[in-house]
Amino acid sequence: MGCWSRRCGVWVELLADTSLRVLPVTTDDVKHMLGELRGSPLLRGARGTRPADLDVLAQVVKNVGDAALSIPDGSLRTLEINPLWVNGDQVEALDVLVVTGRTEGS
Repeated sequence: MGCWSRRCGVWVELLADTSLRVLPVTTDDVKHMLGELRGSPLLRGARGTRPADLDVLAQVVKNVGDAALSIPDGSLRTLEINPLWVNGDQVEALDVLVVTGRTEGS
């Protein structure tokens, strides 16, 4: 499964295909979240695509959450990965945006 353009994010937003949790999360939390997605059949190999290794994907998502929590309190403003390419046990963040810094008055 994967998308090679930012349009994937548009589809996620239009279809409201999201699952949210408060950090920290466990890999089991992430696997449950992935199962909540309408697009989860794509992760399981729908239409002949290579199934995602959900254990590896869950670990990557957990690690991103852990990294976000490790940034000094109050200084993480944005963390975005779009797209996150998944092909079997290969997971690649093709574009990442991290914005840190305190906002005015904080």
